[in-house]
Formats: sequence, structure tokens, C-alpha cells
Amino acid sequence: MVKQSQLFLPSDNNCTLSCVSSLAWLINKRTMIDLHYWPTPNGWKISIMLEECGLAYRLMPVNIGRGEQFHPDFLAISPNNRMPAIVDHSPGRASQNPA
Repeated sequence: MVKQSQLFLPSDNNCTLSCVSSLAWLINKRTMIDLHYWPTPNGWKISIMLEECGLAYRLMPVNIGRGEQFHPDFLAISPNNRMPAIVDHSPGRASQNPA
């Protein structure tokens, strides 16, 4: 699986990387959403939705041409090897008021 990722921030955050404080903010920013993605029509739909919602997310490319969707690390996230897959790291959601 590809180890590189990109961090995408909401476009209205007015953050620039021209000063050290902005860079420190970017490094310390906790991104709650990982988007495991490859540029397919379904992948584009989810990235557009995250942009429209103004949510910060980290793009985790999974190259389907190389079969990376069958790698055990990805199968732990999406057991049926389907993409895109979203991992939400926000604390406490699963433990609040179970159905």
C-alpha cells in the first residue's frame, strides 16, 4: 500500500504556509478523516462531498492498477476491497448512545 498521503484542508481556512506559525498549525492539525481513494468516478464523488462539507481530510492513495486494494492493511479497512473507504478518527462517536 502506498505510504504517502496528502492533507486537504477546507478552502475557506485562510491558512498560508508562508510563515512558521502557519506551518506549525498544519503539522499539529489533527485530521479526523482518512480517505482511501483512487481517481475513479466513485472516488471523485466522495472527495467532492468532503470539499463541499468543508471537512479537513487526508488523502490515502490506493493504486488499484497495482492491486493495492487487496493488501492486508487495506482489507482491514474495507474487507470487500471496495473503494473509496473512509476512516473517521473522531473520538467517542461509536460509544455515544449505542442503538
